[in-house]
Amino acid sequence: MIALQPALYDIYREAHDRKDWIHREAFLELIGRTERTAKLYLSQLLSLGLIESDKPLKRGREKNVSFRARIPLDQVRKILRNDEKDSQPERKKRKCLRCQEDFMSEWVGNRICEPCSQLNRMVGADMMGIEW
Repeated sequence: MIALQPALYDIYREAHDRKDWIHREAFLELIGRTERTAKLYLSQLLSLGLIESDKPLKRGREKNVSFRARIPLDQVRKILRNDEKDSQPERKKRKCLRCQEDFMSEWVGNRICEPCSQLNRMVGADMMGIEW
């Protein structure tokens, strides 16, 4: 689960309430922070898939673009708020990306089994000239 500032939810709610496309400049004004911070909020909303753009973005350099909210508010609250029940790690069986064996993964980002992780650490240490 993603734990972000409550301000991100407030920004999304404002965009959601407008129910229409919002031009980039107006969206940055809506965020109401310094331009750099506003762009960070905008990129977070985009990367989470909470908002969409009306045309493909080219490394944030596109000036003539508009955005709109794409997810219902109640679902966004669960994504952005770090609720106790939603923040539990997702333990389940997954295939190791290195050896392809099944293993019990502790969380959604854990995709390499412990033996392969140890091997990766040893190979990394060898490359750095560290002896075991």
